[in-house]
Amino acid sequence: MLLCIRKISACLLLAGFVATTAAGRRPPWESDEIVLNVKPVDRARIRQDAIVALRQAAEDDVASTRFIAMEAIPAALDARGGSILKQALDDTSPEVRTAAAMGIGDIRYANAKEKLQKMAMFKVQGAERDARAYCAALYALHQLGDETRTTNLGSLLFDREKEVRATAIAVMGKMKMKAAISPLKSALADEMDHDLKFELTRALAMCGDKGSLRRIEAHTRERFVDEQIIAIKAMLELQSPMCRTVFSTLVANDDSPRVKTAASGGLAALGSETPAMFLYCVRAAREPRVVMEAALGGR
Repeated sequence: MLLCIRKISACLLLAGFVATTAAGRRPPWESDEIVLNVKPVDRARIRQDAIVALRQAAEDDVASTRFIAMEAIPAALDARGGSILKQALDDTSPEVRTAAAMGIGDIRYANAKEKLQKMAMFKVQGAERDARAYCAALYALHQLGDETRTTNLGSLLFDREKEVRATAIAVMGKMKMKAAISPLKSALADEMDHDLKFELTRALAMCGDKGSLRRIEAHTRERFVDEQIIAIKAMLELQSPMCRTVFSTLVANDDSPRVKTAASGGLAALGSETPAMFLYCVRAAREPRVVMEAALGGR
């Protein structure tokens, strides 16, 4: 619990830095209301070190490390990471192949199109046998303009394996196609898993279903903190017009430090952080136990 508060608070500090500097404003710690000793950093050196670390991780012996690298490469390297992602389509781990195909779709790396087309075929050399990676390959092809087999995703929403259904849901949400609303609603009516019901609602919202977006906003008022935090992240991802209003209310009124820091992070990502909010998260990052005990009234 305390580690979670510290991590969320640290994410806010990073989000605040990125949003404010991108907008040409001073970082929160340079406010006249805040006095912090922040050591100067060589941003170019840090970025270069991170890129080297990612490239090394992409060839690590441990599949979980390669998987993490595939998820990070699209945002960190963009098109420069395309060749790494394409190579990973032949990885022995289906999880790594799935992440690699999703990454290729995100950056629209056209040089991988022929390989992806083979993965999407049946009973030919190079065809993908894992249903999760198959879903991801269809997403990448969609992003590259090939809709030949996109409709195959519909049946995978009802697969007996939860992970397959989850991947199909994620892919259809990322495609943001109005045509996906009907099959997603059918899957929502049929789905029994609580987590996947939320993911289906998120996917529907991404495809433009306004009722689903309102239901996600309502999740920020749930009794369970974890669900509130997931809803906050989903609203931010969906760019809900209610983000600033809902997040500000949570920062001011919610009892959970985890929710407060998550909502603060959302506001910071939108460029709406305040010195007081920043200081609260600095304290939560440094002294999570003290912040939690204060929220619980010393219990």
